[in-house]
Amino acid sequence: MISKRLYDRKSEDWGMYKVTEYLEERGKTKVKYYKVKFKNTGNEDEFPEKTILENRVVDKEAKKKATKKRNRQNKKAIKQEKKEFKSYVINLGAEPRALSLDMSTFSTGFAVFIGDKLVDYGYIYQPKSVKWDTKRISHMKKEIARLVVKYNINCVCMENVIFKTRKVLYALSKLQGVVAEYLYAEKHIPYALIEPISWKRSADINRGGSYEDKEKRIASKEKTVDVVKIDYGIDLREKFKDSPPDLSEICAYDVADAIELGKIFIRDRVKSR
Repeated sequence: MISKRLYDRKSEDWGMYKVTEYLEERGKTKVKYYKVKFKNTGNEDEFPEKTILENRVVDKEAKKKATKKRNRQNKKAIKQEKKEFKSYVINLGAEPRALSLDMSTFSTGFAVFIGDKLVDYGYIYQPKSVKWDTKRISHMKKEIARLVVKYNINCVCMENVIFKTRKVLYALSKLQGVVAEYLYAEKHIPYALIEPISWKRSADINRGGSYEDKEKRIASKEKTVDVVKIDYGIDLREKFKDSPPDLSEICAYDVADAIELGKIFIRDRVKSR
């Protein structure tokens, strides 16, 4: 039961841990208790032998912190939603013809809605061999402009930029600025920037996921793909199974985000009359 130096046990939710010390027998049934240490956090706790053997140990301190973080994120999302609701695309005077964009300089997911009907979706791709970000941004703008003209778009939503790395933030901010300027100055099309935490909360996708935690981030994207299949009967994993191999994530993720973002945009943030 007692581990030596290595972390040799694994909890499904809390990662690797080891049993460091036998403590005592407790209660009338003389249940054996042991001290456990978790590898990821360094937290220690005490558990009965059966709980350890069944790998049902819980990192209580980590769980408490995760709950607090989730509550903070929910408060932030509610605050952000109130702020965004003041920036409705209102009084279009016509049926919404919306373009939804989950943008990056390598793979931008898009979805087109006419009224509340999804009429087109896909992604705009740039190979990683194109190193100059200005060239990539120019290509993305041209392709987005082509969609705007093709579908006579009258409103646009974009997932707002969040910090991942400084390099990514720099490139995405430039892309967002170029597209926003095109919509505002050249086409006079109203647009909304929607925070990821806000639209995913509205679509019941986040469930307190952390963008800093890669595993939770991927789980959130996987769930978005599943939600699209439920909402629209579209299997994006199958449809985009030949995603370009040089991308860090499959294109189905970008397309799914664009579709669900557009759904929330049409449902909650556009008033046609």
